[in-house]
Amino acid sequence: MRQRHLLRESKEKKTINYSVTPLYDDVNKNIERLLNELGNSSDVSFRIVESPYQKTVKAAVVHLDGLADENIINENIMTPLIQWLKESNQVVTVKEIE
Repeated sequence: MRQRHLLRESKEKKTINYSVTPLYDDVNKNIERLLNELGNSSDVSFRIVESPYQKTVKAAVVHLDGLADENIINENIMTPLIQWLKESNQVVTVKEIE
């Protein structure tokens, strides 16, 4: 019975319209845009990695709390990113936006 229901749903035409807006070159503009589009959501986490002396070195890690495992993000994204920057002789700071 369940298979018949799934087959019926798959035959229906569904139209989804997407609007694609490219990212800016400036990380701050992208963060501002996400904050404006997502509103003041408490489950969105922003972490900015930057070098205070090299303004061109800047990255942001954005994720939804509860949908992403923070330990995995730290181990697989944040730590390697910070290590790579330090190996490039960059001074690194990490800021969180709440």
